[in-house]
Amino acid sequence: MAALVRNQLLGRSSEMTVQVPLLNRNAWIELSRTASNLNQMSYHLNTGARPEMARILPLLRQLQRDLEEVRAGLIGGDRGNR
Repeated sequence: MAALVRNQLLGRSSEMTVQVPLLNRNAWIELSRTASNLNQMSYHLNTGARPEMARILPLLRQLQRDLEEVRAGLIGGDRGNR
């Protein structure tokens, strides 16, 4: 609020920079990695290549674990607290 008032008094732009919490930045990084992995899997499947289930299933399990960890971090719990 102080920055907004100061900017108004000094004739500066009233737009304020939003500070993104560290937790959200870390979650974004984790989600970006997970999304990249999912995108790569989707690309290979969409090329018409025959899916290698022995290779894909462990990756999907890891994807699920990664998403659960990010979710738990965002809500402040662990995997057991849903």
